[in-house]
Amino acid sequence: MSASSRRAIRRCWCAAATATAISTRIRPRSATSTRPRSRLIGPPSSARPRCCTTAPRVRSVPSRRLILAALGVLPAQAWAQAQTPKETLTPESFLRGIYTPYPNQDFKGQPFWQVDRFFAPDLARAIEADMREAKRRGEVPKLDGDPFVDSQDWDIAKLAISVKTDGPKAVGLVSFENQGKPTEITLDLVRTGMGWRITDIKAPSGTLSELYKK
Repeated sequence: MSASSRRAIRRCWCAAATATAISTRIRPRSATSTRPRSRLIGPPSSARPRCCTTAPRVRSVPSRRLILAALGVLPAQAWAQAQTPKETLTPESFLRGIYTPYPNQDFKGQPFWQVDRFFAPDLARAIEADMREAKRRGEVPKLDGDPFVDSQDWDIAKLAISVKTDGPKAVGLVSFENQGKPTEITLDLVRTGMGWRITDIKAPSGTLSELYKK
């Protein structure tokens, strides 16, 4: 065999060996995992499955788990919120600050578990104590819905607010349609050092004060 033939064979062998080595080092990338990402607190309360027909937009009361979890930081949050609103200067502006957002389609409800922001001290303490006890027992608190609309789900329209003031006290009448059903709610208010606060809510399902006497 001539020298040129041997060199040609050697080049072919080296090329084949290099290709084999490369093929053994390179592995195909694994397919992207299709496992769904975990969620810490679940989907937003407004999330709903898509369907072929248009359904009415109904918002829901925040998750009970979120309410109970919020209790760990409640006092600081409530105090910070209570110090800021100018809306507490009059009872009517206080109620409008609560109710005006509800007809908005993206509104998720007022954070009523921030009790000092909305309720007079006695009622606030009763609500907070019940929520803490429910958390300790792993149970549902007595306030199992949004007290401002007396419901766990809502689609608010035709909102109207009127207030009668008598010195340091006031009575607010709030009317609206919830998912087409007319609803009236009466709120007793008192002027406190932090502004106007709610002493009781009277709704079709009952009164808030009676709920905590049971």
